[in-house]
Amino acid sequence: FIEQHEIHKKLGLPQEIVLEIKAGIIIISKPQPFAISKGFHYTLDVPDKIDLPNGYCLHAKVLVEPLSWLNYKRSYPNQAYLDLDLVKLPLIVRSRRPGDVFVPLGLGGKKKVKEFFIDQKIGLEKRGAIPVITDSTGQIIWLGGYRVDERYKITAATQRVLYLVLK
Repeated sequence: FIEQHEIHKKLGLPQEIVLEIKAGIIIISKPQPFAISKGFHYTLDVPDKIDLPNGYCLHAKVLVEPLSWLNYKRSYPNQAYLDLDLVKLPLIVRSRRPGDVFVPLGLGGKKKVKEFFIDQKIGLEKRGAIPVITDSTGQIIWLGGYRVDERYKITAATQRVLYLVLK
């Protein structure tokens, strides 16, 4: 198998172990928890939490403490801070769909979710498990664990913050 010098090849082994060669690198692994074959779709009220099929739990709550919102302007990988007054509740938490588009924070324009995943080098096996969080109008507000939508970012005018975290 290794001596064939192929660029990309997979071999299934006993006990769900996978031997894979990618660009000259040998990878031995078990199936990823992110590999979800079926799509998912949930409604999430705020505040509340929901268990996702990828093993994570999405928590949503409102922050109204007198904080400097601009300190939260930049979201961290598994956290998002959004302007709650711009979001139409309830939230929808779903898997990606063909044609999904959003405005990634800092990019300055629209981008297809598929192209964003490619640019971020997110493997096909993980893409189906990344939660796409939208408001009730269907607008994407956050690609869970990756990027918030520019249109829902925290500004100096923000009064209430929607805090989302994947644990």
